[in-house]
Amino acid sequence: MTEPTELLHVQLTRMEGVLNSVAEKVSDLRAEVSAHRTDISELKSATQTLREGFAAAEAKAVALAAALKDAEAERRNKSDQTWSPFAKAMTVIAVLVAVGSLYLQSLR
Repeated sequence: MTEPTELLHVQLTRMEGVLNSVAEKVSDLRAEVSAHRTDISELKSATQTLREGFAAAEAKAVALAAALKDAEAERRNKSDQTWSPFAKAMTVIAVLVAVGSLYLQSLR
């Protein structure tokens, strides 16, 4: 009868070894899962920071584009309201011709 008891003891010892190996692997996996959770949390935080930075940069770009558009419109409006050098020269010539013709008429 000692043989079946010894066989049972050997089988139980083997099973204990297998269970210990499985428990060690599960423990290692738990540590990995915990590390991954930490990494995922850090990535979520970094992603949120990037989203906020992108939103701020986008808002800044939109404001800059609007300011440039307004500045260009103001520049065009100002240039439409002022005389170009050619228009000034033509006006001076027209005034000189008018004064010259009046002077010539006054000599007659």
